[in-house]
Amino acid sequence: MLLVNTDKLNVGSVKELIDAAKKAPGAIDYASAGVGSPFHLAAELLAQAAGIKINHVPYKGAGPALQDLASGQIGMMFVDFASARAQLSLKGIKAIAVASPGEFYGLPGVPPVSAVVPGFEAWAWQGFVAPKKTPPAVVAKLRDAYLKAANDEEIKKKLLAAGIDPLQSTPDEMAAYIRSEADKWAKVIKTANITLE
Repeated sequence: MLLVNTDKLNVGSVKELIDAAKKAPGAIDYASAGVGSPFHLAAELLAQAAGIKINHVPYKGAGPALQDLASGQIGMMFVDFASARAQLSLKGIKAIAVASPGEFYGLPGVPPVSAVVPGFEAWAWQGFVAPKKTPPAVVAKLRDAYLKAANDEEIKKKLLAAGIDPLQSTPDEMAAYIRSEADKWAKVIKTANITLE
């Protein structure tokens, strides 16, 4: 999700954020959990897609970044729901958007960034993989076991409470998604000239 401290950065939507950044290029700072972190890359993707300039302030982890967001030292940051759920109750902290393709069940009524920046998607995902030469029958058996577990009501309830939305795909769909994600983030990294040095 995209959080702002409205005392530091007086915006209530992605459109207002983009407008503010266009009026004062480079004047808005954003926090991340470190250089190259998913939160850093999400903000860079937003900047590139919206044609804005915002300044990266890397922290040593999401915890310190969230503390500075809450105290008003920094105006905005992308962060995962599980890490920042508690901050949503703080005065001045507002989730103005989610980075998933559509609305997120954990934040009803909070629009996706893609409602303003078409095609924007920067949400954390995980998948199960197996060695390349794993027999198709074994892959099918593993997938069936995952589907059974992910659809168990008790397990699903625990996953959702942790901010995890269990999705389902075929091995071919997952492989295609991994390739598209690798290409997308490689372009963001190259365009932003991000290095770990």
